[in-house]
Amino acid sequence: MERERGNPSANQPNTDQPSRDLEGRLPSPLPQEIGEFLARAGRAKEKGDLEGARAAYERVIALSPGLAEARYHLALIQVARNDPNGAAESLRAALESEPDYLEARMTLGFLRSAAGRGEEAEAGFREAVRRHPGHAEAHFMLGIGLKERSQPGEAEACFREAVRLKPEFAEAYLKRGFAYIEKGELNKGIADCTEAIRLNPERTEAYCVRGNAYRDKNELDKAIEDYTEAIRLNPELAEAYINRGNAHYDKGEQAKAVADFTKSEELGCKPE
Repeated sequence: MERERGNPSANQPNTDQPSRDLEGRLPSPLPQEIGEFLARAGRAKEKGDLEGARAAYERVIALSPGLAEARYHLALIQVARNDPNGAAESLRAALESEPDYLEARMTLGFLRSAAGRGEEAEAGFREAVRRHPGHAEAHFMLGIGLKERSQPGEAEACFREAVRLKPEFAEAYLKRGFAYIEKGELNKGIADCTEAIRLNPERTEAYCVRGNAYRDKNELDKAIEDYTEAIRLNPELAEAYINRGNAHYDKGEQAKAVADFTKSEELGCKPE
């Protein structure tokens, strides 16, 4: 039996929420009419009135077209309203006004990646790294893009730099660990996954990835222990049942293997 290998998912930010304080970057003194519409947008967002928030931000932009913050927050509303093209246009306009606006550049990169425009996403993340070389998340997202575009060596270097810049960055350890495991450096991969788990004990994917490395080393009991913890954290994770079933199969525990494979099929994922 061959196990289900999984690539850890990217650590995407919540684009429904602004990542920095709008008021902290506005001109002072703030024109009264702009302030009133910003307050209206904030109230609308709190109530879940995305259309009202959109209209208020558009009014702010009409009054102050160069206000990059307003365009960025409008983009977040557009993402929440399932309008990625409108959001991308707003983000490009924000960057025209403020080229060093990191959050806008990163969010535009996420949108391009989600749209399958990997080359453009990579270019955007490279520009983010060039402008903000000390920003761990920029290196991390560039690494994600490079990995998706089959450039594992450079991707690994990006994850390494992300960890150096932000030693508590659990997801960067996980991604670097996965990269190590893919090229056969199992002990390094296990060490990184272990650190990711220490930093974020509920990261299900880390247990699955580390379990795969233990299985490659034929340390089947450790592999089964990791898959079991992944299942405890997420009982609906079919991949973990398949992987644990394969480890039981390798140990000659046929009944346990069949039980796990049966469960994975119930969850809609048939083992190969």
